[in-house]
Amino acid sequence: MNTEEKEVLFQKANNQNSWFTQVSMDSALTGILRLLEKQKLEKWLATYSFPEIVSPRKVGILMAGNIPGVGFHDLMSVLISATLQ
Repeated sequence: MNTEEKEVLFQKANNQNSWFTQVSMDSALTGILRLLEKQKLEKWLATYSFPEIVSPRKVGILMAGNIPGVGFHDLMSVLISATLQ
């Protein structure tokens, strides 16, 4: 995504919810990019043990719409927990 596309997307989000400011969305994206660094993911996951799945579960996720990036973290956590079994 180029800078112009990002600005258009951020403006659309801000038009829908004025709490989504340029600063808050940039901060959320920066945080997500840092979280997705391989070393940081490995360090985070190393603190947990993942037992073998005996019976699969269905998980529903209700994402917060008022805090940029929080829903992504919730989704990522569920996907990681499902794939590391």
